[in-house]
Amino acid sequence: MKRTQLYLNDELYRYLSTLSRQEKKTISELVRSAITEKYLIKDTIDKVDIVDRLAGIWKNREDMRSAEKYVRALRKDTRKKRLKE
Repeated sequence: MKRTQLYLNDELYRYLSTLSRQEKKTISELVRSAITEKYLIKDTIDKVDIVDRLAGIWKNREDMRSAEKYVRALRKDTRKKRLKE
């Protein structure tokens, strides 16, 4: 475990001090717990939410009216044309 130092304003310190007595935990334990909950706990990724947010992201693109035509254009062999140049 690494040691670090935080500066807390008086109001926050009083609140954490009171909470630490009530929960019988140190202020450090409360801070570590809060940081873990806020930034580290990512047990499940909501894949459905991600898909919902991404769905239709390219629907208004003018250059991709037909996905099939777009893919065919990407796959089109341009080697002969490049060799002529």
